[in-house]
Amino acid sequence: MSDHMVFQGCTGWEKEAIRSYWLQKMPRIERLLTRFPEDQRELRLTATRKPKRFEVRAALLLPTGSLVAEASSSTDRDAVDAVA
Repeated sequence: MSDHMVFQGCTGWEKEAIRSYWLQKMPRIERLLTRFPEDQRELRLTATRKPKRFEVRAALLLPTGSLVAEASSSTDRDAVDAVA
């Protein structure tokens, strides 16, 4: 699966923390997508740092349609968990 991550307003260490935590969640998501060819799956993750909160949006593009999840939380891990 190809992926694309965008970080807005995040510090360098926040970017790495979010990227690392998201990669821990990926095997769970990939297990659900085994019916789709690897080259036809694309994931776009956007993490935005706002004052006092993080907003995370994931868009999964598949040949049959798209799935989008959005979450907002005071911590980056809670937002990533909600999206996953």
